[in-house]
Amino acid sequence: MNDTTQALRFGGGPPKAEATIQMAPMIDIVFLLICFYLLVAQLITAQSDPAVQLPTMTSPLAALEQPAELVVNLRDDGTVLVSNQPLDAAGLRAVLSASVAEADPSLRVVIRADRRQEYRRLHAVMAICRELNIRQVILRAQGGER
Repeated sequence: MNDTTQALRFGGGPPKAEATIQMAPMIDIVFLLICFYLLVAQLITAQSDPAVQLPTMTSPLAALEQPAELVVNLRDDGTVLVSNQPLDAAGLRAVLSASVAEADPSLRVVIRADRRQEYRRLHAVMAICRELNIRQVILRAQGGER
């Protein structure tokens, strides 16, 4: 009986050390999260040109489209940008043909054309895509307010 009371007694014995919170791993995780968000924000802004004003879309289903492999920005002055590099028609044709050669035939091209630019410039970019047999050409539009 003496053994049982000894086993059930609480609070006896030497005092135990208190639990502490380790701050170094938590600081490491927070630092990694900040680096991740900065990297993702940089990658997102690298493909969009702030000088391009997109037209407003009318269909809410257009916002569900998948991201494309190649983004072509068309400014209002007719400048064509791919990865923030200005290109002429021959340069755009070379970049698109290289992308088609290294990607499978399902290459998608997203054209972000400024709403103030002339349609003939957009038509020229789409004609290059048609010549290279790129079947998935997406015209990007900005979502409107309701």
